[in-house]
Amino acid sequence: MLQQTIETDIKKAMLAREIDKLSCLRMLKSALQNAAIAAQHELSDAEIMAVIQKEVKKRKEAAELYKNANQPELQAHEEQNLVWLTPYLPVQLSESELKDLAVKAKEQIIASGQTANLGAMMKIIIPQVQGRADGAILKAVVEQII
Repeated sequence: MLQQTIETDIKKAMLAREIDKLSCLRMLKSALQNAAIAAQHELSDAEIMAVIQKEVKKRKEAAELYKNANQPELQAHEEQNLVWLTPYLPVQLSESELKDLAVKAKEQIIASGQTANLGAMMKIIIPQVQGRADGAILKAVVEQII
């Protein structure tokens, strides 16, 4: 389903002659094809989501590097790629929602008689968020709760 959406958006970008968007979506399609070849099967939506998240992370890191290197044109290009890629990601959880999950995880760990630490809490929380939260933000929230 997600793969079809991406294919449709590529066709729309071609017809609208949006060269930069088309380039970004083709890069995503290539990354998906490489992941499918590596996995030796057609990707599920969850696997596609993981590839998109990896590509978004690359773009964020590249934008930050260009910012630090004082190259605003390249930074703007990477940020525009982020704008085109993020609609394919699930809605991100807010910090308050992450705090609620962290508090529940801490209570669960304490109820089992263990000490709440970062690793134990992340082990409980990560399966619940499944790509709906940035790992760095999640870690910061959990560290506040501990």
